[in-house]
Amino acid sequence: MLLRSYNSALSQASSAFTPIRPPATPLVVRSPYISTWLMADALPGNWPRFWNGNIKALTGIAHIDGSSYIFMGAPGNIGATQMMTQTNLTVTSTKSI
Repeated sequence: MLLRSYNSALSQASSAFTPIRPPATPLVVRSPYISTWLMADALPGNWPRFWNGNIKALTGIAHIDGSSYIFMGAPGNIGATQMMTQTNLTVTSTKSI
C-alpha cells in the first residue's frame, strides 16, 4: 500500500514538470574570452552579446529562392531583407538547438 501511494505521488510530480527558460542562451562559448550569448527570446532581430552585455555584431543572412532573410542579429538598413521567424528553442547541458 505504501509503495502504491509513493508511485502515485511520483507520477503526479513528474507530469507537472516544465523546463525553465534560461536568462541567456549560449551561442559561441569557448573560453572566458570567446563567450557569445543570446539575451532575448529570439535570435532574429536581436544582437548576440558578450556575457557582460556588450554587443557582438554577429549577423546571419540566408538567401532562399531569390529572397534574403535575417536569421541572426539586427543589422540595419541593408536592403530588402525579411526577418525569419524563430519557432523553437531547445537548450541542453551541452548544446543549444
